[in-house]
Amino acid sequence: INPFSDDPFEPLDMTWKLEMDSVSDWSALGGVIWSPSYRFEAGLTYRPPMAYHFDPDVTIKLPEEMGGNTFSSEADELRLEIPQELRLGFHWLASERMDVYLDLGWTNYSAMEDIEITTRAPKPELIPEKYRIAVDLEDVWHGHAGMEYLASGYLTLRMGGFYYSESGNSEYEFALIPHGSSYGVTGGAGIHLFEWDIDVALGQTFHEVRDVTGANLDFPVSGETDYSTSFANFSVRYRF
Repeated sequence: INPFSDDPFEPLDMTWKLEMDSVSDWSALGGVIWSPSYRFEAGLTYRPPMAYHFDPDVTIKLPEEMGGNTFSSEADELRLEIPQELRLGFHWLASERMDVYLDLGWTNYSAMEDIEITTRAPKPELIPEKYRIAVDLEDVWHGHAGMEYLASGYLTLRMGGFYYSESGNSEYEFALIPHGSSYGVTGGAGIHLFEWDIDVALGQTFHEVRDVTGANLDFPVSGETDYSTSFANFSVRYRF
């Protein structure tokens, strides 16, 4: 990203470091399952809106071409109202060794109107102790599909994919909500040894290329954002 639209230099590299603690409020979850046969079942779940609180600590290291300074955030709390969500899931026992899963969901992001931020002292004099930033988002539709294959009595193989639609354009999208559409693939295995279950899962998420030219920041921006995310999960369980 080149923050100076008329600057002839090559795009500059910035270092961003984010450490964040988060706490969610209590919420409820309701659902129903319908199973016309032992090979097929469908389920519907609903979660009402809930508040989520973040304590972010953001550090930005500018390149030498821009002075080489390091800036730290003054935000003490970032409060989000997580919107309501509806999910519909299906499970099909394709054979005695293979299970197929499908999950469809809707998240009501259009109900979000603003983000509340509380600053800590010392804070810039021009920033109030508590203020709100307006956002304009669209509802998100998402889907997950996967299968699980029992290779033997000791090994289970899993694979799947997922997709999330974009949450829409926000006036402050580049600064706070860089969520375009995304899709990804996952794979994993489960090992069963006596009373022990060992599970390993790997995944890769690909995010939509976003044009952030003219984003509403304190300096002009020209360019695109393009990134992907890798993740890994490992768990061990013992059955008594």
